[in-house]
Amino acid sequence: MEEPQWTFNGVPFTDDDIKGAAGFCYLIVHNETGRKYIGRKYFESKRKANKKAKRRTTTESDWKTYWGSSKTFSAEVEAHGKSGYSRIILSIHKTRGDCNMTEVKEQFARSVLEDDSYANENISGKWRRAPKHIVEARRIAKD
Repeated sequence: MEEPQWTFNGVPFTDDDIKGAAGFCYLIVHNETGRKYIGRKYFESKRKANKKAKRRTTTESDWKTYWGSSKTFSAEVEAHGKSGYSRIILSIHKTRGDCNMTEVKEQFARSVLEDDSYANENISGKWRRAPKHIVEARRIAKD
């Protein structure tokens, strides 16, 4: 079965739609459970061929087949099968900086660290989801 294509404003997104953009912010949703993941992806990768190389080369990234950087969420996708998910582009950005900033803004605005329907485990590697025993202790303290 073919894996779900990225969509933007309800329409399939293709190479022709990139038009000089650097990357995009996205939402992946498991259609049955509502489990979600918010992230960002660049259209190009810039890498050195090896450690001794002086120049970086630019190549197309794996954006067409990308499913997020979370190991937990990736395992959920594999367990459920990719066909049960929607991959939605929320916004497209001309610069990497705008892309990064929008990702963090979306994650905070949606409270991904407090909302269990999101699989995000951290934001920008700095803010992390509290361990389950701490979350449970907070719930008990509120009651």
